[in-house]
Amino acid sequence: MPSAASQSLRSVHSVDVLPTVETRWFYQGAIPEPVLDWFRDGARGHEAAPSRVDHYLLVPDTATLGVKLREGRIEVKQRFSEEGAIEFAEHAVGVVERWRKWGFSLADAGDSAAVLAEAGHWHAVTKLRLIRTYAVKPDGAVVLLPGPSLNEPTCSLELTCVAIASQRWWTVGLEAAGAAAASASTLQRIASLALAGLRGFELRADASYGYPEWLRLLLV
Repeated sequence: MPSAASQSLRSVHSVDVLPTVETRWFYQGAIPEPVLDWFRDGARGHEAAPSRVDHYLLVPDTATLGVKLREGRIEVKQRFSEEGAIEFAEHAVGVVERWRKWGFSLADAGDSAAVLAEAGHWHAVTKLRLIRTYAVKPDGAVVLLPGPSLNEPTCSLELTCVAIASQRWWTVGLEAAGAAAASASTLQRIASLALAGLRGFELRADASYGYPEWLRLLLV
């Protein structure tokens, strides 16, 4: 007879597919003051997201596939190309990656516990995020929005404290999502604008990768 977790994974309400273009950096410890000061300079347009816990499934032999359980959904993320390192600003060089995401809503709220109880390789990651949202207007202008928008191509900038087991890290990342926004040129334009004000800290290419690579380096 199929297990409760297996039945949950097959019984989903919806499947969503989302293309993204992203760049991200990871560093251990607390967020440095120059980075906090830089992000606070855009306080007019940033929001503090509620703290949440995402459960990641460790896939040890690859950095191109991510699987996580988040708020009653299984999210699968596959990297299908890498654009290489790009210098966005004087102190910010990041690796640009193209991803595709699939989201599967679990049938019942209790199914999350069943999935986690049966799998031995899920890792809880606590996140506390600050988010800015940028949009590209039809005339090409880049503007800072007061929050997420479904009506125009957007790119999010996140500054996040992450904790896994007893370790504390922080990450800053940009993600342009959706068919209209997910282009390397859109990401580069917004990243160059958003990161231009960062002083006193260097975002390096060797620290630039996605969550699957971070987990693999941390746990394998």
